[in-house]
Amino acid sequence: MTGAERLCRALETLGVETVFGLPGTQNIALFEALRKSRLRTIVATHELSASFMANGYARASGRPGVLLTIPGPGFTYSLTGLAEALLDSVPVLSIVGAPAKAPGRRFQLQALDQRAVVAPLVKRIFDLESAESIEAILEEAHAVSQAGEPGPVVVQVSPRVLSKEVAASPSASSGPRLSKAPSVDEIALRLSGARRVVLYVGQGANGAAAELLQLMETLKAPLVTTTSGRGVVPESHPWVLSFDRRSVQVLNELVESANLVLALGCKFSHNGAHGFRLRLAPDRLIHVDASEAVLGANYDASLTLAADVPSVIRALLDRCLSLGKSVGSGFSEEEVGQWRRRVTKAAPQGTDVTIRGARPASIEGFFAALRRAMPAESCL
Repeated sequence: MTGAERLCRALETLGVETVFGLPGTQNIALFEALRKSRLRTIVATHELSASFMANGYARASGRPGVLLTIPGPGFTYSLTGLAEALLDSVPVLSIVGAPAKAPGRRFQLQALDQRAVVAPLVKRIFDLESAESIEAILEEAHAVSQAGEPGPVVVQVSPRVLSKEVAASPSASSGPRLSKAPSVDEIALRLSGARRVVLYVGQGANGAAAELLQLMETLKAPLVTTTSGRGVVPESHPWVLSFDRRSVQVLNELVESANLVLALGCKFSHNGAHGFRLRLAPDRLIHVDASEAVLGANYDASLTLAADVPSVIRALLDRCLSLGKSVGSGFSEEEVGQWRRRVTKAAPQGTDVTIRGARPASIEGFFAALRRAMPAESCL
């Protein structure tokens, strides 16, 4: 088989099902190999579209989005999607041809210092220079994109790797390494002593939606999502509240009424903290995130834990279920309903664009109608 075919097989072994990108002179061998593989190939209009497709796929599936581009200007056109993935903690695996570097020649085809260009936008850059290292490098890059705070990584593939005839890839690995659930006893103890708990949830909680909803119902705690966290749990649930910049004052009043705020999988970025207008008392904040660098960066907390957030959610649910009725009960469904109505009232309707046929005739009315017409799990 060729190195390109072996690369496709390595992606399949990692559980990749779909790739996004554009073929060109330097990666045509890879796209020919994709024809024979089990991978679904989405060819976009241009690299910018492909990078955002990979970004959106990762958000919707919970698995790294895989992006394939040629080097040089084709690669640079994908950078905005990688930058978005870095800022929003989205795992993207960008596989790009390495810059041409034949000895004794300058000004080679589309040769740029890609490492210098992309370094500030990704978690790590890998150089794939031999077919024998395909599996090891792709496995590590795939893991790095998801480890800690997820984000984009780049693998630069030497042209000779794709065209070279090589031995078949080694047998598949025994499967993904599972993260060990961290100790959460101290957090559970704090939860058991707090009557009024608010859950503040970001995109890092993806992968444990069912357990998160059960934890919310067990604690009788209203759940607030960040901007990137919207969709982690259904917003139709009566205990789920979604705030925006127009209703941040209501959000501040809600968290001030709580004894404890448990932040799960959010880094309190500008968007996640509503322009940093969110007010959180350190003595009432517990912050759990996969990235150590996120903890205490913008908001001090009385307790922080760097750990796999879905594992923490499952462990906390187990502890809280064992405690039974002694947990939560400070908020009532009627009170949470009042908060929901206050949020709606704080967000004025129809002040920007009039959309005929929508009720109300606004952007909110249009999307409410679209939501009613589409299945809950659909992507548009």
